[in-house]
Amino acid sequence: MKLNLFFLFSAIIFTALVSYACVVYCQNNFKILFASFGSFGSLVYLLFLMAIQFDNIRTSINIKTLTAFFLAINAGLLIYFAGVNTTASAFIIVYTLQLLIYSSLFYSIAKLKD
Repeated sequence: MKLNLFFLFSAIIFTALVSYACVVYCQNNFKILFASFGSFGSLVYLLFLMAIQFDNIRTSINIKTLTAFFLAINAGLLIYFAGVNTTASAFIIVYTLQLLIYSSLFYSIAKLKD
């Protein structure tokens, strides 16, 4: 697994923009929690999408495809929960389940051998 520093800093900058958007456009009553969870999730997805590359090209393509799919789900969840005035526990449960499903799929793809 290799880490590209330029794309690492790009992912951090995009994550800062996402967290700023979460704070500005959030209409619910748990802005700090929303911004911190949104930032962490976006950073994870953007790091694996942009900055990290595996030795096997097939594994890299599968991981990047999975990550792009979950990044789109992440954006949809952040947009949905930004406009809905719901409880923080519902957001934490849904967001954590999404990260848990992603990490289990990521682990299973990374463990596959050709």
